[in-house]
Amino acid sequence: MGIKVEYIVMAISAAMLAAGCAASRQTPEDTLTVSPAPCSIMPDASGEVPVDFRIGIPENYLGRRERVVILPKIMKDTVVLAELKSIAVDAPVYVKKMHRLEVLEGYEDSYSGYRRAIGKVSDSLLIMYRDTAFLPGTADGSRIKAFVTSDGCGSCKALDTLDLGGITDPGALLELDSMKVRSITPKFVIRPKIREGRGEAILQFRINRSDIDFSIGRNKEEMDKMLSALQPVVTDTLATLSGVSIYGMASADGSLAFNTRLAESRATSARNWLTSNLDGLTSAQRRTFKVGSRPEGWLPVLRAMTAAGDKDSVMVKDILEKYADSNDDVQERYIRRLPCWNTIKARYLQKDRKVEYVYTYTIRSFTTDGEMLQMYNTRPDAFNEEELLRVSTLQTSPEDRMEVYRTILHYYPDSGTAANNLAIMLWSRGEYDAADEVLSGLTTHSPESCNTSGVVKAALGDTAGAMETFGKCDSLPESRYNLGILKAAQKDYAGAYALLEPFGDLNAAILAICIGKYAEADACLDSLDDMSPKAEYARAMAAAGLHEEDAFFTHLDAAVRDEALHRRAETDALFDAYRKDARFKVIMGEEQR
Repeated sequence: MGIKVEYIVMAISAAMLAAGCAASRQTPEDTLTVSPAPCSIMPDASGEVPVDFRIGIPENYLGRRERVVILPKIMKDTVVLAELKSIAVDAPVYVKKMHRLEVLEGYEDSYSGYRRAIGKVSDSLLIMYRDTAFLPGTADGSRIKAFVTSDGCGSCKALDTLDLGGITDPGALLELDSMKVRSITPKFVIRPKIREGRGEAILQFRINRSDIDFSIGRNKEEMDKMLSALQPVVTDTLATLSGVSIYGMASADGSLAFNTRLAESRATSARNWLTSNLDGLTSAQRRTFKVGSRPEGWLPVLRAMTAAGDKDSVMVKDILEKYADSNDDVQERYIRRLPCWNTIKARYLQKDRKVEYVYTYTIRSFTTDGEMLQMYNTRPDAFNEEELLRVSTLQTSPEDRMEVYRTILHYYPDSGTAANNLAIMLWSRGEYDAADEVLSGLTTHSPESCNTSGVVKAALGDTAGAMETFGKCDSLPESRYNLGILKAAQKDYAGAYALLEPFGDLNAAILAICIGKYAEADACLDSLDDMSPKAEYARAMAAAGLHEEDAFFTHLDAAVRDEALHRRAETDALFDAYRKDARFKVIMGEEQR
């Protein structure tokens, strides 16, 4: 076999040969042999490529004064990806010459660790060759070539170029961007929309009085705040006020019974003012207003003393803990006996009184699609989550659906359905950061949104985070599939196949080929309706692995109609056994049909 000039120069300079000469080899009988030949090698996850050959040196291959150097290299096109261990084979006279140089002149032979010798030129020699190379991810389609040169009489010649086989990575055909997501289809259920609001007003009252005097403190502002909270509910045509509870707060000092009655009376004053000033309040709604009282007790006093750093707070705390099961009157009796009582009365008894209010109302449910679409445009705030999700399914364009999802998350920030589905749409558009932001707003994740989060992390390049996330929701088939895709991307083909095998798709078949499970790959491919060039190429690989010639050529013919797959087939080591077959040459366009 011939060798290109650039390879000759490269081989000779890399080997640092001494002077020499050799006769050109002319016939197959006096060429080197390699077994197994040809062979295909698949790199493992670390990129390690084990090279293991038997190289046969035929009889009379070397001249008596000759050294033959075999320089194996892994090449892709004209680029050297890795140089493997070289071997020098020395004829008898050359061995003696090297010995003299080493003994008499201290010459150091660059091949001293890789020399083999033959007893006489008529002998044959079998060399067991082993080495390992580490290759980048671009090694798929590269070839292992051995350049054979000789030296001996002052001129170096190329004798042979041996094609030892190739490196093939069927994983290069995997569709690694085929991660699976699952949108959540909402189920629409009509349910009552009961809502609640609450607030408080800080009011001041004259001693032992219950009427609200707007000339004192901020009483007017506080009552107006209550009015502003209730008025929209009363006038909302979609809302029905179902109840308002107003509680006056009883102070700590004084009789508990008296304070309770006084607090309730003050709550009544607040109710009366509100019912008189709420526009549109019906008689039925007026009857829903209830009043009550709650004792504040001495805990607010203790908090005020503690906040002020008052050392006497310890004594008050001890009394409240000791008489925790007693009412305010019992606690007050002992607190009044403290030496610091006058200070407590002057500094810590609250001047303001609190009025708390809680109101509930129902919003009319929307039951027809037409009504929902009409009301959504004007009153999205009147919808519950289920109704809004139903509206999302009624949208005809992706943009409108995304906008509804954003509206849902505005009113219901922890809507897993809206967040998941919106994130999927953003991810499909390549808006990975926006999708990640949507999902990060959830406090809890469903299996679907957890899986979508992993897909988004993978798209953002956070492979470790994505794998960890998929592991948290591996009850979902999509998560197991996606984890397998990530393992495949890391060339952990065995781990990936274990996860993808149950899915029985093209990726699963290709992974089976990657780990030499050709029969499993063939069975998987037989079950698929996929007749794409890539699927046909996978069928050709499986057939080659199973040594099924007719099937191989049939599938290869269909596959190489794709230009990229045609180029791959030109160097795919799995096909080496068929390259000399006339059918292969015809299919590849090397010969006329």
